[in-house]
Amino acid sequence: MKTSRITAVALCCAILLAGPGVAYANSFRELAPKPLDPSLWNNMVTGLAVDPTKPTRLYASTAYLTDPPGAVYKSLDRGATWAPIIGSNNGLTTMGDVALTMRGSALLAGGGALWSGTNEGTVWTSLGSFPGHDIIDIFVDPASSSRIFIASNQVPVPRAWLDFTVNNAASWTSREIKTAESTPGSVNSIDVSPDGRVFVAANDDFGGLGGGLYYSDDYGETWMLKYDNSPVNDVRADRANPGRVYAVVNGNLRYSNTDGDTWNSVSTPFDGSISVVTTDSMGRVFLGTYSGSDASGGVVQTAYNLLDFVPIVPGEVPEQGVWYMEMDPAGCYLHTAGPNGVARWWVASAEELYGADRYATAIAVSKALYPAADSAGSVVVCTGAIYADAMVAGPLAVEEQAPILLSGSTALSTATLAELERVLPAGGTIYIVGGTSAVPASVGAALQSRGYVVERLGGIDRYATSALVAQEMVGADRFFIAYGGNFPDALSASAPAAVLGMPVLLTRTNELPASVRSYVSSHGPFVNAYIAGDATVVGTPVVTAIDPYVSGALKRLAGPTRYETSLAIAQEFWPTPSIAAGVATGAAYPDALTGAVLCARRNGPLLITPATALHTGVATYLASGHPAKVMVFGGRSALTADVRCAIEALW
Repeated sequence: MKTSRITAVALCCAILLAGPGVAYANSFRELAPKPLDPSLWNNMVTGLAVDPTKPTRLYASTAYLTDPPGAVYKSLDRGATWAPIIGSNNGLTTMGDVALTMRGSALLAGGGALWSGTNEGTVWTSLGSFPGHDIIDIFVDPASSSRIFIASNQVPVPRAWLDFTVNNAASWTSREIKTAESTPGSVNSIDVSPDGRVFVAANDDFGGLGGGLYYSDDYGETWMLKYDNSPVNDVRADRANPGRVYAVVNGNLRYSNTDGDTWNSVSTPFDGSISVVTTDSMGRVFLGTYSGSDASGGVVQTAYNLLDFVPIVPGEVPEQGVWYMEMDPAGCYLHTAGPNGVARWWVASAEELYGADRYATAIAVSKALYPAADSAGSVVVCTGAIYADAMVAGPLAVEEQAPILLSGSTALSTATLAELERVLPAGGTIYIVGGTSAVPASVGAALQSRGYVVERLGGIDRYATSALVAQEMVGADRFFIAYGGNFPDALSASAPAAVLGMPVLLTRTNELPASVRSYVSSHGPFVNAYIAGDATVVGTPVVTAIDPYVSGALKRLAGPTRYETSLAIAQEFWPTPSIAAGVATGAAYPDALTGAVLCARRNGPLLITPATALHTGVATYLASGHPAKVMVFGGRSALTADVRCAIEALW
């Protein structure tokens, strides 16, 4: 919704709350908020709209401070760049708001008149003139675009007005907003609940005229008043939860479960500075703020109710107060606007697991696996410098109820050591996977000195190490074999291998390493075995070498690329992923080093995708099962926000 006249703007901050009865992951992160296009910076943005038919297309209205003055701007790239499409050439000096129909078929822009734009805002026609009125907010009924409501302030005589049409602007009805006891000084925003109750948020400015929350059940013929003589900055009806309405009163959040008949307070860390509220189709609630003592804005969420606020990653938008907020239909991006332009925030419902680097990501995964102290059965430590050891360690980690933590070249970091001591009881067992060239002997000695039992599983090379880890998994009657010269296939194999208690063995393309041959020959016959990847990575000589030791099926799971191979592996073990699934980049390994353990514990595959676009096969596969939990491994440098948004859009 829209807020018209908020002053003393100092900082940008958005807050997220979970709506009632909504079940989704409580891990949200922001796309670092930033000014997207200098052409809108230092301009007075007065309205913001996202095209519901094409979320990459945005519109913004601006006031007379802009050049051109009184313009509507259009963006085709989620706000990265903007261009004016209507302005002073139409005789306009200010535009009070911009709104779209639910089908994106018409653009409505307000000033002293209401304009309709078609053909993406290239053709404009007038829908009515309102002389002496400053249009502040426009509401287009989502159920019927022929019903349009506008809230305006009369100038220079302070009066607040509701104008509405139910016949697509063929005629208008105009009514003053007031009660017998009170007349608002100015309106800030308007909303209409699904049952037709009209809500207007009003200020108490202009010589002490009454502010408050005004609402009407008869299209403004009569009005009721709540919060008399208090500034109400914004109001929003929650369409995901009928009867729920939110209002911002004196910079504080209020909510109603009775369509405005009774109201409740909720305390937030931002009491007194909230400016605007909005909701999305999931019932999530977002708050914007406009005051503060520094420039550290950010995104905040509640866990699952209206009371528990959890700060997420802070960001900065210099002097960017939030006056307007709009969510795109996919629920991925929150767009905010204020006196200094437009910013974009990432808000997702997938569980995101990453840290500042691969070591911090491993800690994040460990905490997701074992949130309680002393709850792990053991810990697996691998080097963070190469992928091979961590890839083969996944099945062992699941079998031993252990997270995988990563070691640096000389020691465990302070943060990693703290996580190890948090999750593992005193005297517990630590498996070091890899030789001393990977994880130095000093690391093992330091852990022993703290009273832990340390067991090293390290061979002369990655192939021998994979065989040693396999030997530790007593009773394994099947195995995966994958190319040891690159990570994607072993990574994709590690999740199903861990679920089924299978070791992941590494091989050269056309030669089965002696250490691996010794393992399969001494532990066979195996019931079956799986080959990860096509013949270009695991060739016929390797298949021939292991075949005598497999009594049942020897099945190759492969596709023409690493992404299709990942899908083939996932589909073999989870034909429809209904429980959980993980997604990581197929371009690099660090962020997914430890992810397979979490996927296995939650009984779902680990899929890989290109970094900048969700693989179409992965998208189709996820959509087929709509898993209850999707885990995204890696930060924005690993998987772009567009990939995350594509995942969100599947739901």
